[in-house]
Amino acid sequence: RMDGPAPEAGSSILADDKRAGIMGSSSGENALALLRLDRIAGARQICCGETRLSVQRPGWADFEIPGAE
Repeated sequence: RMDGPAPEAGSSILADDKRAGIMGSSSGENALALLRLDRIAGARQICCGETRLSVQRPGWADFEIPGAE
């Protein structure tokens, strides 16, 4: 989920100032992104530009995602 304006596809995602992934597509307040799970685990803040992100595990995922709702 995004809290802020939708970043451009291909923009870098940061977790506590470390590069953690790349933004994919977005629609409304939802987005798809490719993330490094080891970088988002325990991160206090995940953002893409000025937009704060919160990670949610999709229903089809049968694995744990650290910090996901």
